[in-house]
Order: sequence, then structure tokens, then C-alpha cells
Amino acid sequence: MKKLSSENLLKPLDDYIKQDKMNLDDFLPAVIDTIKSQGDGQIYGLAPTFSSSALFYNKQLFADAKIAPPTDGMTWNEIFSLAQSLKSGKDKDAIYGFAFNNYGGGVSFYDVQASNGGASKMRIFDAAGEKMTVHTKAWSDAWAKPIQLYKDKVIPHAEDVQASAAMASSDGSVAAYNPYQGNGFIGGQDRHDGGQLLHG
Repeated sequence: MKKLSSENLLKPLDDYIKQDKMNLDDFLPAVIDTIKSQGDGQIYGLAPTFSSSALFYNKQLFADAKIAPPTDGMTWNEIFSLAQSLKSGKDKDAIYGFAFNNYGGGVSFYDVQASNGGASKMRIFDAAGEKMTVHTKAWSDAWAKPIQLYKDKVIPHAEDVQASAAMASSDGSVAAYNPYQGNGFIGGQDRHDGGQLLHG
């Protein structure tokens, strides 16, 4: 959007929004703010849908460890530091500090991309779409922390994750989960006192 608007290939919608008395309060503020940030304060498009993810966490595990739970506005590095503090035990008694997902353990390419600003900041290709950018220092730095957490078993390995997709969140052995895992806290065999933070 920035490129198109800077080349005058898009027309701002602000005047049309006022003219039609469209209520922007009907949109999630974060969505409007993101759109404006892409258009230097002006609105060049409106999104009928959007996707986001949240961090779900087990309040009891944080309380047991006497560690303050994550809060809004935390950086990923701060969340990863909390995760390291929560890791304890081993085998069936292991408590993991964080999991990107519980469908196979480990860390995926898209998990790393999402936790470093998403596709708009961590591009796979350059702006021209001609050269891959994954062999850059930015990407190497982005991988460094998750890989270390994986090696330290702060993030569970595939063999640590049972067949049940909701295992670790429903049995209370993971302190914090990234997207898609809320049902494990809400509807697991043993419901847990969980919190959630919207992060993008």
C-alpha cells in the first residue's frame, strides 16, 4: 500500500468516509491504526476481514512459580525470557515455558515470521519479488532465540507432544501458547485459569 500510495496510484478514502458518514468505530481500532500507518495517516483501503492471534497462558503455572504473567505490550524477547523462567521438571513432569503450537512441537518458519513482525516486516522476497531474503542477518537473528529455546526444551519437541492436539494446554504442562490453542484452556479435560493477550 505504501508503494502504491507514494506513486499516486491510490486515492485516499478519508473524504469519502466523511461524505458517507461511515462510522470507523465499527472497525477494530488496531485495524484502522494499521491501515493508517501504511498510508502515512490516511486511509487508502478498508479491510472487510482480518486475522489476528493471541498468546494464551496458564495463570496457575505462573502463580506456582511466583512469576508475574505476561502483560499487554510485552516484546517477544520478554515473553521468551518469561518462558525460560517457567521451564522445570522433565519427562512426564516437565513444565514447558512456551509452545508455538501443539500439533508436533518445535518451531516453524511461519512461527518465526509471525513473532518478528509478520510478513510485512520479515519478507521472504525483496520488494521486486526477485530475490529471497531468508539468508540475511535479520532472519538469522529471528531464528536464534526460538532455536535456543528449542534446544533447551523450553519449547517442547515433537516427541514431547502426545497425539491429542490439546494435550499440553489441557493438562496444564505449558505456561503459554501462541495462536489457535485457546480451546485447550477453555474446553480441555481439566479447565485451567487462563489469560490471553491479543498480539497482532
